[in-house]
Order: sequence, then structure tokens, then C-alpha cells
Amino acid sequence: MKKLFKPSLPWQINADIEKLPLADASVDMIWSNLTIQWINVPDKMFAELRRVLKPDGMLMFSTLGRTRCPSCGRHSPVWTAPPTSTSSSTCTTSATR
Repeated sequence: MKKLFKPSLPWQINADIEKLPLADASVDMIWSNLTIQWINVPDKMFAELRRVLKPDGMLMFSTLGRTRCPSCGRHSPVWTAPPTSTSSSTCTTSATR
């Protein structure tokens, strides 16, 4: 486990997502948080991410959505406060786990 978290390994890169300073097929996993909604040409971004990912690599990203928890019948904007109920019947669909 220690080998995975060597201080010498870069774990974060701040770069243009359409021109990453990485070699082809050199990345095991890419995590992009709240970025893709700001990209003008998503095809360029996805092509670049594909270029740097290893063949068995993983791309994970989050983005803004139209609604939160649409599968449980609540179609409220994502920027509103969460429901005050904490019962187990609130948003328990597999889409929200």
C-alpha cells in the first residue's frame, strides 16, 4: 500500500484539459470534478483524455446536472437545499447510491 502513495509520484495536475502534459497511455485513472460543463468543445477534451489513459484506465467525472435525484421524483434544481427529511425513503434508488 505504501508504494501507491509515494511522495515522489504526482497525484494532481493542473493543466489545460485539451493539452495535457502527459505521455500517451500513461495514466491509470483520471478524476475530473466539475470541469466538463465549462468545456467549449467536449470532443477535444474526451479525445485528449482517451489519449493519456492506459487501455484499461478509468475516467471518472462529476458535472452539474439539471436536477438532483430525478429517479426519486424530485425535480428540484441542483442548487437548492437538500430535503430536510433524513428518512430512509428519501432518495434511496440505486441511481443515488
